[in-house]
Amino acid sequence: QISNKEELYAFAQLVNNGETNANAVLTANITVNTDVLNSDGTLNNNGSGFETWTPIGNAQNPYTGKFDGQGHTISGLYFKDVYASHVGLFSYSSGTIRNVGVIDSYFKGSDYIGGVCGYNHAEGDFSQATIENCYNTGTISGSGDEVGGVCGCNYADSERTSTIKNCYNTGM
Repeated sequence: QISNKEELYAFAQLVNNGETNANAVLTANITVNTDVLNSDGTLNNNGSGFETWTPIGNAQNPYTGKFDGQGHTISGLYFKDVYASHVGLFSYSSGTIRNVGVIDSYFKGSDYIGGVCGYNHAEGDFSQATIENCYNTGTISGSGDEVGGVCGCNYADSERTSTIKNCYNTGM
């Protein structure tokens, strides 16, 4: 159970260190930073003073568990590295992400940038990767390919399924 930003960061570290099948549920709305975006969607104060977010999962340790936001939001995520790829609340997921909103957040990188997930990809023994009932109202920016509001890239092949359903983006 995740109820605050410290627990959210600890969960990201757990997954990124190899516990990729850890399941989680949000039990409250979580704020990492406040007032990340100006009313027009631009970055407030050029990002000065914001705690940087480390996305959940990575290419070496893709997230394979089930993450249920239970209708809660995560706000104030901040990530800015123009050379980075696979950026979002989740970096690289082969699991299930559902029922969470990402608000007042800013992600800037190169490729595979999305508010909820940078790269949603079913692979290996995990035949289905799913993002459902999620949304993003934050600002997403990338200098390369595969940049999107909810998810930068949703990839599947003939043997596996990667699905995004009942999701929306109103961010920039």
